[in-house]
Amino acid sequence: MSSTDPENAVTRLRLVRTFLTLLPAIVFLVAFLPLHMLARKAKIVAISDRLPLTFHRILLWLLDVRVIVRGRPEPTRPLLICSNHVSWLDIPVLGSIQPVSFISKDEVAGWPVIGFLARQQDTIFIDRTRRHATGEATQAMADALSEDRALVLFPEGTSSDGRAVLPFMSSLIGAVQKEIVNEGEAGARIQPVVVCYQRRDGLPITRGDRPDIGWYGDMDLLPHAVGIALGGPLEVVIDFLPPLDEDLAGRRKEAASVMQRDVQRRLALRLAGRWSDNEPSA
Repeated sequence: MSSTDPENAVTRLRLVRTFLTLLPAIVFLVAFLPLHMLARKAKIVAISDRLPLTFHRILLWLLDVRVIVRGRPEPTRPLLICSNHVSWLDIPVLGSIQPVSFISKDEVAGWPVIGFLARQQDTIFIDRTRRHATGEATQAMADALSEDRALVLFPEGTSSDGRAVLPFMSSLIGAVQKEIVNEGEAGARIQPVVVCYQRRDGLPITRGDRPDIGWYGDMDLLPHAVGIALGGPLEVVIDFLPPLDEDLAGRRKEAASVMQRDVQRRLALRLAGRWSDNEPSA
């Protein structure tokens, strides 16, 4: 027996355990995906919004991920949610709170299964390698927001290990505001959101644990997903910060800078255990 045989056996066992863990979510997907597709085609929003929300909640329950919501999700539409980005897990976490669509890098559209599911949630894909991609993406975002939807944008443009916030890119934020304003109508509200993975197995997540939670760099998706599925209970806090004032929201560079600062500040306080939910929001 070669030395790799035991390793392969362990890998297969972990994959089988992960499949069995996620089996109820797979069954739900197979059973209700046709209904969801019909509802999207017929524009029956009550169904097409509810099914992804339910799927994300089932998935998180199976993964033993507890989502704690702090602050108030902005109820008005259209809404552009700007969040820091830590992991692929951010998608079901944010998608479990309220009906939203996501803005994603173009390569995700080609991923097996995941790309198809992303399209079913009306994800807008951005190809940053093409010169005119930003303009096309902002128009698609504006079209979505004109339908009074909520979109989630990760302005960092990539993910991190969850300890710091990368610079927020302002181009999409400003362009959407410009496109959505039509015949004197108000632009979309913009709300910054903080994603903070705080505890695993009831203990604070340490710096050494961060690669097991954050999905960034050249990490492979499947091994990381298996690690999440088999890694024990996970707690994530989602802070909905106050929406930007309309005047500030119209100044894209300043808006991006202010949101990055506020998100970084709240994230740092959360990670240090120095934020009290009884304090007024920033």
